[in-house]
Amino acid sequence: MIFIITCILAVISAIVGVLGFVLYIRARMMADEKKEKFYLKLHYTALTLLLLFVIAALNLYEDSN
Repeated sequence: MIFIITCILAVISAIVGVLGFVLYIRARMMADEKKEKFYLKLHYTALTLLLLFVIAALNLYEDSN
């Protein structure tokens, strides 16, 4: 039972991490199209959260094995 819950949490964490990366790329492309200044602090925060979620997913996956 704990294994199943851990796997579900790992999958959710990975999905959130990938979604954060996709949103980061999309926001950067939109800023480039509009020739606006790209706000680095906000998007560095998004990348940091992406890395945290991916690391959390990997840790959950390793703990379940």
